Amino acid sequence: MSKNSQTIEAITDKMIAKMEQGKLVWNKPWKGAKLPQNYISKKPYKGWNLFTTLYSGFDSPYWLTANQIKQLGGTWSGSGTLITFWQIGKYEKKNTETNEVEEKTSFVLKYYYVWNAEQIQGIDFKTDVTSTTEIQTCEELEQYIYNMESPINIKHVQSDKAYYSPTFDYINMPLKSQFVGTAEYYSTLIHEVIHSTGHKSRLNRLSINDGKFDSKKHSYSFEELVAEIGASFLNAMFGIATEESENNSSAYLQGWLETFKQDKQMLFKAVVEAQKAVNYILKDEAPKDEIGETQINALKEA
Repeated sequence: MSKNSQTIEAITDKMIAKMEQGKLVWNKPWKGAKLPQNYISKKPYKGWNLFTTLYSGFDSPYWLTANQIKQLGGTWSGSGTLITFWQIGKYEKKNTETNEVEEKTSFVLKYYYVWNAEQIQGIDFKTDVTSTTEIQTCEELEQYIYNMESPINIKHVQSDKAYYSPTFDYINMPLKSQFVGTAEYYSTLIHEVIHSTGHKSRLNRLSINDGKFDSKKHSYSFEELVAEIGASFLNAMFGIATEESENNSSAYLQGWLETFKQDKQMLFKAVVEAQKAVNYILKDEAPKDEIGETQINALKEA
């Protein structure tokens, strides 16, 4: 075994050992968003209405009817989402046996349309999700992220999801105020930005199949490893990482522990791809497809 391979295996064993130190608990680094609800009444939808709004493709929990949008001085675009409700109706019916007129009650299915806050213009939707920790801004890092050669659209909405959409090439992030700390916010953001570097307009690392990462080219676990290592590099370089955020990263990857054990070269390959992604963001020259002392040291310190 070559010295380089021994070094790679040693680092792999170190990462695996950390993940094997008991069951690590991954803590979601942001506070969850509200359930879909009417913005004015603040009443969450239930039943069928909850299902249709929750899986509508929008991330904001707030919805309004056409009349409510007009009352608040806004406008909307796109198609509305159907909301149904049962309305109690009363009517009189003559009893054929007694010839008496009796009052009857019936339930009539009614419906109307609502529009999500993301479809509405001219209304400032106030949110009440706040963090108990002040989130500091890392201006230098954000300059690099928002000025990549092929910029990525990053949406911040009151949401319970953080993800990169390879099909539509954008990042969805919860509001900064939802995160529990600065390191947690940037760890999440950088993770998704690293994913975005794999787009065909950037490093062309990802193969997209029906809107998902194509497992034939890169397995999902491999791409997650690339994103976590890349985020670790940048967090260390910009002084963002904390012990809590690093432990959370290890907990996040613990589910793929058996995969790492079976293919120790997987970590080496992921380090190379992660370094390419970092260099792309920082506008550096992409490294050769072999690991160097700089990458080794960065991995040890991350």
